[in-house]
Amino acid sequence: MKIVSLIAAILLFIAVLHLPIGYYRFMRIGVTIAALYLISQEAKKGINAWVIIFSVIAILFNPILPIYLGHKNSWVPIDLISGATLLIFTFTTKKND
Repeated sequence: MKIVSLIAAILLFIAVLHLPIGYYRFMRIGVTIAALYLISQEAKKGINAWVIIFSVIAILFNPILPIYLGHKNSWVPIDLISGATLLIFTFTTKKND
């Protein structure tokens, strides 16, 4: 789970840069898949804060029904907060999780 959350965090931090639209589509798919995987793994332990947080991330970044906030700068804080949250999960979960 740690590698999945770390990769998703990196994708989100890279998204702060001004890149072609294709990257953002790729990032949405990758982050959503990662969030869904993390939800499935965490839900095995029961509903907890991580399940709720990853559900919000999956909804925000889903590529099927995308949320549009207008200008890219509106997404920068969301990308950074989501990436930081995934990093916190990465470094605070137990090794055998």
